[in-house]
Amino acid sequence: DGLTINYKDKYNQQLQSIKDNYKTFDLPYNGEDNDDYVNGQGFCCNDGTPEAAQARARTRAVNGNFKPNDDYEKMQFFYHPDHLGSSNYITNLDGEVSQHIEYVPFGEVFIEERNNTWNTPYLFNAKEFDEETGMYYYGARYYEPRLSLWMGTDIIEEKHPDISSYCFVFNNPIKLIDSNGMDWEDLDGNKITNHSKIEVYIFYDPHSFSSQSKKCMRMQ
Repeated sequence: DGLTINYKDKYNQQLQSIKDNYKTFDLPYNGEDNDDYVNGQGFCCNDGTPEAAQARARTRAVNGNFKPNDDYEKMQFFYHPDHLGSSNYITNLDGEVSQHIEYVPFGEVFIEERNNTWNTPYLFNAKEFDEETGMYYYGARYYEPRLSLWMGTDIIEEKHPDISSYCFVFNNPIKLIDSNGMDWEDLDGNKITNHSKIEVYIFYDPHSFSSQSKKCMRMQ
């Protein structure tokens, strides 16, 4: 259908160049909207859906990365997420596993197996992984999984003045998700507006007689 999509400007608002039927439009991507219509023409998508993967496949095809007789349907892949929305298994149209990914708790890739030259750019929390910086793009800011920290302050940090603005989901990435770099959500998609709902428990090591303890967070 003549659709091509390019993503630019990794450090500010991502700029999407949309070319549809030989007409080009530029649109800043604000990190929240998954799709936009431009002047009633052209459609862009920047999330972890199969539609986004198909759009990327068409883009590469138009740019000459595929041979003329290539079957574009073979470039359709299906995401099988874990409980955090992270890409866990990627399968093709035949149901064959083309990619398998496991993560450490804070999002760094622990295991990656694949039997295809194509690999998904959407990894932890289904966010796009920037290979140049080694960070995930969450819309409002970038996240560094090796440090388990945000690389920018929270633009609404006044909501949680007693918590570091660089802290990732209150150091509880197994129970909480930050879908846009600004707000926490539980696994049911409910916004965490009061962090007092996150209780702190103290556990004592049964193999040690010392009084030292460690803390962990758990949702009520």
